[in-house]
Amino acid sequence: MLNLLTFIAFLTIVIGMLTALAQVNLRSFLAYSSISNMGYLLLIIANPLDGFSKYLFFAFILLYGITSFILFILVLTLRR
Repeated sequence: MLNLLTFIAFLTIVIGMLTALAQVNLRSFLAYSSISNMGYLLLIIANPLDGFSKYLFFAFILLYGITSFILFILVLTLRR
């Protein structure tokens, strides 16, 4: 049986993704996409991994954070 935190993580991923797909504004799309990807972080908090896969997951989160930051800066720069 899934624990409550895992269920909330899945809901965050799915609802964030579906809401992001409905956006026409690029900044809103990136914001909802970030919410969806934070569901993956919540998933790792709910179900800790062992070994090398844990480091790969945290590398994914770190790289996603860097790319999201760069994309937000790009969107703000292009808007001017």
